[in-house]
Amino acid sequence: MLESVLEAAPAVVLDGVAKIYRLYDSPSEQALDVFGLSRLRFWRKPKYHDRAALDDVSLVVRRGERVGIIGRNGAGKTTLLKLITAFYPYPWNCCRECSVQP
Repeated sequence: MLESVLEAAPAVVLDGVAKIYRLYDSPSEQALDVFGLSRLRFWRKPKYHDRAALDDVSLVVRRGERVGIIGRNGAGKTTLLKLITAFYPYPWNCCRECSVQP
């Protein structure tokens, strides 16, 4: 059985995946930036800082394998699962040929 799992084609391949969120100082700053209106206030840059939920994550899961994801709060577990299930569109090096079951 172990040999068949090792020879099985990958079901999920992530290579160098990263997800960065912008955290804004206020909801109004976020709304202006999301709608592209912050450019109208060219004299003032939008106030935000970047927060990396995932940074350079690589993962290969073969058909028939089970994976458990553990970590602290804010470590990016949910973000990783959303990337695998295609909840987020991603332009990174990802290959998904599977169904994810709870």
